[in-house]
Amino acid sequence: HKELADTKAALASRKFVEQAKAILIEQRGMSEAEAYKTIRKMAMDKGQKIEEVAKTIIDMSHLWLNQSKRLG
Repeated sequence: HKELADTKAALASRKFVEQAKAILIEQRGMSEAEAYKTIRKMAMDKGQKIEEVAKTIIDMSHLWLNQSKRLG
């Protein structure tokens, strides 16, 4: 059961990282490698897991999109 839970957690984490990379690629014009390197560096600088940094990027992207829709 633990192995299955660990696998599911790893897949969920990867999903967040992939989504955050896509945001950086689309909104910041980065390559996939640059996007991953940026996320990894932010995680190391902040002492956080890559997944947590990815979630923050996703959340901030949603915030910016919602705010620009209200202002636009």
